[in-house]
Amino acid sequence: MEESLSLARELEVAIWIGWSLHGLATAAWLEGDDVRATALYRESLHHYWGTGDKWGIANCLDGLALVACSQRHPVQNTAPTEDMRNAMRGARLLGAVEAIREITHNPRSVAEIAWIECAITEARSALGEETFATAWAEGHAMTMAQACEYALKVE
Repeated sequence: MEESLSLARELEVAIWIGWSLHGLATAAWLEGDDVRATALYRESLHHYWGTGDKWGIANCLDGLALVACSQRHPVQNTAPTEDMRNAMRGARLLGAVEAIREITHNPRSVAEIAWIECAITEARSALGEETFATAWAEGHAMTMAQACEYALKVE
């Protein structure tokens, strides 16, 4: 993937850069490196946004949602915590990307479905059904531009 990214940068092909960065981000997430995964997904999202590639945008938003949901740890109280903020962010992004996928008729792969189902379970567990549903609806109501802006915002 690193070689692919180098070549894409050399050729200045934004969609290939986005694709390579997305692959590296997913590998980082699978290895448990959430900081690197987030940075790479965000950079990939910039490239996909610049090309208008809705498939890439949806996949980057999914990736950022997965990272946000996987960063949480069991919470024993109801006070706002970093874990709950991450779960809220993940739920909003999941709602947003679901709306984008509905509009663009862009289904997830079997592996992505399994990852997303786990992320939904994690976010619901952290937030409770009502708060999760509210966060999901907030994300689902976002435009693609709003979802990208939200995903790129550093908290």
